Amino acid sequence: MTAPLCHIPTQNARADTKTLQVGNTSPFNSTGHPALTIPVGFVPAQDDKKVRLPTGLQIVGKKYIGEIECFKVGAAWEKAFDWKTM
Repeated sequence: MTAPLCHIPTQNARADTKTLQVGNTSPFNSTGHPALTIPVGFVPAQDDKKVRLPTGLQIVGKKYIGEIECFKVGAAWEKAFDWKTM
């Protein structure tokens, strides 16, 4: 599993909220692949290791037909793991 490619702004920087919202999903929106993102736990912040930031898992299915598989994988993950304690 790899971390999503996004920039977490420091207190002196501003985030481009449109980029953060569509940066990980736009490739799948344009290709017709179904995608589902679920919470999977927390990671320490770069600036303050005491701060825990939420992280997610993006599941991508087969083009045009993989929607049900995405839901099944997401449901299986949520059943197997309690992301709030990870």
